[in-house]
Amino acid sequence: MGLASVLYTFYPPMIANAFFYIGVVLVVVGSWVWVALMSVNLAAWKRENRSKPVPLAMFATVAGAYL
Repeated sequence: MGLASVLYTFYPPMIANAFFYIGVVLVVVGSWVWVALMSVNLAAWKRENRSKPVPLAMFATVAGAYL
């Protein structure tokens, strides 16, 4: 149709369909929920295993989620 596409950019003159922006918001908020769940699970694990160090895989996953 010759219409511009926003692809993965959010350049203001390229106006996308509203569903695109709704989808982007859902992806971002969904990632925040995942980070919150990872944090809660890490805190629960640390509460139950006070004397043990955090497993490397769990530490790396949570650290990556924070980034």
